[in-house]
Amino acid sequence: MKFKSLLLNMARRFGYRPIADTPLLGEKIDYVEAKSTGEMGQILWEIHHGNHEKGMLQLKKLAEQGDAVAQFNYASKYLGAKEYDKAYEWLKKAAAQEMEMAYGQLAHLYHEGLGVTKDYNQAFVWFEKGAIAGDVSARFDLGLMYYQEEYGRQDYQKAKTWFERAAAMNDARAQGMLGIMYLNGTGVKQDYQQAREWLEKSAAAGESLAQKYLGDYYTEGLGGEEDATKACEYYEMAAAQDDIYALYIVALIYLNGNGVEKDADKGMAYLERSAVLGNADAQLVLAGRYYSGDFVAKDIEKAREWLEKAAALGNEKAKNALQTF
Repeated sequence: MKFKSLLLNMARRFGYRPIADTPLLGEKIDYVEAKSTGEMGQILWEIHHGNHEKGMLQLKKLAEQGDAVAQFNYASKYLGAKEYDKAYEWLKKAAAQEMEMAYGQLAHLYHEGLGVTKDYNQAFVWFEKGAIAGDVSARFDLGLMYYQEEYGRQDYQKAKTWFERAAAMNDARAQGMLGIMYLNGTGVKQDYQQAREWLEKSAAAGESLAQKYLGDYYTEGLGGEEDATKACEYYEMAAAQDDIYALYIVALIYLNGNGVEKDADKGMAYLERSAVLGNADAQLVLAGRYYSGDFVAKDIEKAREWLEKAAALGNEKAKNALQTF
């Protein structure tokens, strides 16, 4: 297998992070200020700058009186504490009063079964309500539910529509997904220029998936733009975010000198970092390096340790190697 094809195959194993990895608002303890009441502003000031406990008691009282913004904000307290059953109850109250920001949060709870029985149909309903109301994250997540087969609603045209609407609101994840759709010709006519433009927007905003796909783009010379140096630059951007697969690819690039000056020390550093973070492929290669003594002092026990780690993650080559070790 050609080296660049190995990189491409690795890149194509990357899936977009699941909806579950999109942080719930409450995990950041952000609160929404009411546009029409001064009381909420005073309460939020108390929470952030005064007596936090006093402010939370005031917030609870206002929520119990039926204020939708207070109900949403009080739910955020429970989201942050991971008391999802209580968060669910307050979000339902806020959503019943058409508090639009509650829609997407409810969808996440249904999607993951947090505080409520997992229900993809309900997740879809609430993501759709949020998306229609203009919630950019809900638009992205709704697009993802249409994009992925597992939800039983796969429809690439609808996925594209919602990704476009989220991308128009500068959602970098949606921009990346549009780039991937154009790159692979999924639901659209394959268009490498469009793919590159969308991926560049997403990558510039720090999305590691887009950075990896741009590495793929320049590694393979898609659109007639093969550039090993640029490929390495994009892979390194993703590696800088501790992306385990990008770390692995950059390790191979430096160990093989593909588009960059060969640098065994740098390559081994990337390889070990990827292995430490749980990449079974990196663990397998690292085991081989310790076994052979290539680029590192020979150490049979370390080789065994890394093989065992890779095997524990299901790597078949590592399992087979251990049988004859």
